[in-house]
Amino acid sequence: MHRVSRLYIGLTVVCLSIAWQAPAVHSQDMTVYTTISVPVEGGASKPVGRSLTLFHAGKVYDYMEDAGELVVFEPQASRFVIVSGNYAGTRVEYSELNQFLKVARNEMQTLLNTPEGDLGVRPDWLKFQLDPQFEESSGGADRLTLSSPVMRYDVETAAAPEPACVERYLAYADMAAQLNFVLHPGSTFPDPRIALNATLRRQAVLPLSVELTSTTDRPVRLRANHKFQWELQSADKQHIHQWERLLESKQIRWVSFHEYQERLLADVRRAK
Repeated sequence: MHRVSRLYIGLTVVCLSIAWQAPAVHSQDMTVYTTISVPVEGGASKPVGRSLTLFHAGKVYDYMEDAGELVVFEPQASRFVIVSGNYAGTRVEYSELNQFLKVARNEMQTLLNTPEGDLGVRPDWLKFQLDPQFEESSGGADRLTLSSPVMRYDVETAAAPEPACVERYLAYADMAAQLNFVLHPGSTFPDPRIALNATLRRQAVLPLSVELTSTTDRPVRLRANHKFQWELQSADKQHIHQWERLLESKQIRWVSFHEYQERLLADVRRAK
């Protein structure tokens, strides 16, 4: 379940319910608590993952509660640091991430040259992932829809206390979408998510609510609740202190990114 949860969060930012703090913000600190859910019978929803994301001192700490997995985004070092629930750790440089994405894009282009009957996936879905084309429409000052024949985002938006909050959040969301695609083979290419982020960035807004609907061979419908706070609480600071101590400790068994991927795939196979 926890691997699926990370994948869901990587697909989209959906249905955010934000706890706004009125005063202007002059710090880089920000907290986002996320609950991802899927609809079930009777109009209810079932949670499939939760995460705590803390922005502090130029880094982003993203902790998956169900998995015990920690991802630290370090822009100044141009890398991600990942630690699993069983204390296996790896570091992913931007250059390595970009190379994985380049290879994946080339493989998808090769697939598009395969006879359609041998693809095993709809060609329009492959083409859309590589070059997402959305039709944008507005249902009012705070409503936005990005639609296409294979994917749709319905978004409720609002301004952040400061424009810089929007950029910090979306910059991380762009990079996280790329990392999640590489970590989880078979997931959606990051370009559709990045296209949504570009629209939000252009309008200088954060999404208060988003519903993602995918009408591919494996239909997807996702919702999430996010609670934003514009400063860290004492518990958040304690989390960061504990995580930084963990990263410096001898508890972690550092492995290559390739080995980390292999362990992740083995976990998924065992879960099935």
